[in-house]
Amino acid sequence: MEHILELSHLPMLRSLSKARLVRRLPEMMDRPRLDQMISDELFERDYTLIAQEIRDYRASVGAAPRKKRKKRSHGIL
Repeated sequence: MEHILELSHLPMLRSLSKARLVRRLPEMMDRPRLDQMISDELFERDYTLIAQEIRDYRASVGAAPRKKRKKRSHGIL
């Protein structure tokens, strides 16, 4: 959502909750353009870069790094 706001030059909406933002964005943009932007954000993202950004942010605010979960074994008894 944050990136869509930046690309659309709509910084005044950053104070809204996600629920209100979802209702408000279609009123401010044409629906086909908004649909394409959402699709691009969801399907064209690089999750390794996002994970690194999150780690960098947590380090900058002094938060502890997230712990990796152990994978569950789904073996047959």
